[in-house]
Amino acid sequence: MLSRSFSFRGAAAVAGAALVVISIAGCTPASEVDGADTPDEPLLSPPAISEAGVLPVCTALGLAAMPLFYFDEAQEPQGIEIDMARDIANRLGLEYRAVSTQFPSLVPSLEAEQCDLVMGSLFITEERQEVVDFVPYLLSGSGLLVRSDDEDAVSEFGPELCGQRVGTLTGTSASAALKAFDECDAGNELVLTEIDSAATGRQMLLNDQLDVLSLSMADMYYMEAESQGALRVAGEPFETFDIGIAVRKDSTELKAAVEQAVEDMVADGTYDGILASESLEAISYFA
Repeated sequence: MLSRSFSFRGAAAVAGAALVVISIAGCTPASEVDGADTPDEPLLSPPAISEAGVLPVCTALGLAAMPLFYFDEAQEPQGIEIDMARDIANRLGLEYRAVSTQFPSLVPSLEAEQCDLVMGSLFITEERQEVVDFVPYLLSGSGLLVRSDDEDAVSEFGPELCGQRVGTLTGTSASAALKAFDECDAGNELVLTEIDSAATGRQMLLNDQLDVLSLSMADMYYMEAESQGALRVAGEPFETFDIGIAVRKDSTELKAAVEQAVEDMVADGTYDGILASESLEAISYFA
């Protein structure tokens, strides 16, 4: 039985999550990254999934959600979710290929067969489950980040947000929750700004262009730790979610193989090792 216990403050500084999506048709050409050595007995036998021997994985890499997923200085995909994607591809006997796209385009890109999986902090929601299947592998939540020197900063998700300038990423669950927030009097509503990257939101918050930044908890703990005291997380998460690897509903064999790969990754310690490399044990789905 899987345990979903999730201590957001369990690590001294839970490193931030970075979702990576690499655009394909009509967008930036996909970056290709070789996986590790192919195992002797891959979980997938060609041509079950890909005759080309590759596993294209969509991620919103442009969000630069460090250390979950991001482009390094050489424009190569990096991060713990990328490491997991590479490991899964290797266990399937395939070569990992990164496909970068915008976050709102992740599921549509999967449906359009521009990739075979989506990995990049994609929350499992009822709406998404209507169109794709999921293999859960991480935990996350949405919360609030404020400036440490702001004496009037909010302390939690609630009426304190009324009249505040709030930023969040386009197409995320936090964006939906903030748009649905209706606890403010007329004329004192929160002012919502949707942004395209966590880094942009961080700079806007530091420059006093925002009062509050709402992102994934992993992103915010990472930013808090990296800000040298300039930023702090306010209160507890206002929502928590399972993060899943998205698979097309007709890819039943691939889904089964990915489930087995994740199970094996956990059993042999690879999963815990990847999370520990960035002090992100707190977002383990299997803790």
